[in-house]
Amino acid sequence: MGVIRAITRLFGLLCVAVAGVVGLFALFGFTVSDDTAGRVIAGVLAGVALLLALIGVRSLRQREQHRLTPSPAPELRGGSSVALRKCRECGNQVSSRAKTCPQCGAPVKAKTSPLAGALAFLVIVAICAGVCTRVFDGDDKARHPSLSQPDGDRSRGAATVSESARPAVPRDVSYSIIDSSALPPVKRSVDVRLNKKVSEVTLKAIALKLKAQDPQQYERTFIAYYLPGMVVGAGAWATTHFNPDLEVRILGLTAEEEDKLLSEPPSQTREVIGRWLDESPHIGSRIMIFREHGKLFIEWAFKDGSNLKKELIEKKTALGRRFDPKASQKTEESAGTAPGREFLKSKLAELDSFKRAGKFHQWGFSIGGPFNSWLESVKSKRDEAGFSFLERVAVGDLEMLGLEYMTTKGRENDYTRYAREQIAQATKVGTKVGGSSAGDHWLIGPDGNLQVRDNNGLIAVAKKIN
Repeated sequence: MGVIRAITRLFGLLCVAVAGVVGLFALFGFTVSDDTAGRVIAGVLAGVALLLALIGVRSLRQREQHRLTPSPAPELRGGSSVALRKCRECGNQVSSRAKTCPQCGAPVKAKTSPLAGALAFLVIVAICAGVCTRVFDGDDKARHPSLSQPDGDRSRGAATVSESARPAVPRDVSYSIIDSSALPPVKRSVDVRLNKKVSEVTLKAIALKLKAQDPQQYERTFIAYYLPGMVVGAGAWATTHFNPDLEVRILGLTAEEEDKLLSEPPSQTREVIGRWLDESPHIGSRIMIFREHGKLFIEWAFKDGSNLKKELIEKKTALGRRFDPKASQKTEESAGTAPGREFLKSKLAELDSFKRAGKFHQWGFSIGGPFNSWLESVKSKRDEAGFSFLERVAVGDLEMLGLEYMTTKGRENDYTRYAREQIAQATKVGTKVGGSSAGDHWLIGPDGNLQVRDNNGLIAVAKKIN
C-alpha cells in the first residue's frame, strides 16, 4: 500500500508540474502570437494545462484519503477491506467510501494537500492572466496602431503596419522591382516599374508592402516609380521616400491632370501632325506639332495651364521626320528673375560642396542630420511666387538632383547630368524650358513616339496620343 500511495503522490505532483509548464507555454503563446493559428494553439495548450491540473489534484486527494486512514479496516463481505477515517464533526469512525457520516450526517470530504491547491491555483491564474493580457493588448493596438511597431522602427520612422491596417493594392495594379541597392542599415534605394498610373493612396500601399517584405531594417528607404516606356535614371514619375517618415510625391502628370490635358480639343484652324504626352518630372505636358496659317509650330500645354509655342522647320531624315527650331527665334518664356537665378546657383554650389562628404553618405538628408536644412530650404521654394515658371521647375530638378546624389554617393550619372543641364538653362537669360523642349530638335520615330534629342543623342521620349 505504501508503494501505491507514493506512486499516486508522484503522479499527482507530476501532473500539476507539467500543467504549470504547459500553462506557461500557453501564456507565452497568447502574449506574442499575432495570428489566429497561434492563438488557437495557445488555447489548446491552456485547456491541456487545466486538464492536467485537475488530474493532479484528483490524484493527490485520493492519496490524502489513504493517508488519513488511522487503522486497518475491518473486512467486508467478499473479503474486501475499506479504509476508515475520523469524521470532522462528531469524531465517529466513517468509511472512506461513505459520502456522509452515519452518526451526524456531515459530508465526508477529503482534505486536499495545500501544495497541490497552490500549484493548481497558480496554473489557473497564469492562464487567465495570459488571456486578459492578450485581449487588452490587442484592444490597445487596435486603438493605437503605432503600439505594434518595435521601438527601433518607430525611432527611424519605419512603417511597420499590420496587414489589416495597411491599405490594399488594387487587383488591377501590378508592379515589379527593376533595380535595388542598399547600404545596411543606413539606406536602401529601389526602382519600381508600374503597369499604369495610380493614386497616392496606392503608392503608399505599395511602399508599405515593399518595406514590410524586406527583412532588413533601414533608417531610410527611397523608392522611385517608372511608368511603362519611361527611361530609368532620366527622372521618375513618382517617389515614396521614408526619410525617415513616409512622403508620397507624384512628380509627373497624375491621371486627373492627364485627362484634363487630353480633353482639350485642338483649334479648328490647326492642321495637327501629332500629339504626345510628356511625363518629365515636374513639367509634364501635352505636346502638339501642327500647321497654322502656313507655318509649322510645336506647342507645350503644361498642367498649370500655361503654354509655350515655337516655330519649326521640318527636315527629312532616314530616322524619321525631324523638326528643328527656326533660326534666331526667341522663346516666349520669360527670362526669369534675379532672386530665382541666385537661389538656384547658391544651392547648387552648396550641394556640390558636400555631395562627396562622408557624413552626407552616412546621414543623407535625414531629419536632425547636418544636411536636412538644405533639402528643406529647397522644398520651401517649390511654389515660390517670385520665381518664374522655369525657375520653379528647376527647383524641383535641384531637389531630385540632391536625392540622386545621396543614392550615388555624389557620383554623376545620366540623370544627374540631365538635371544639372536643366538647372543651368534656368539660370541663363533667354533660357529654354526643360523636359521635352530642352532638346535641339525633335524626331517622330517609327513607333510614332516623339524623340527629344540634342547633339549628344536621345534625351527623352514623349508617348503618342492615339
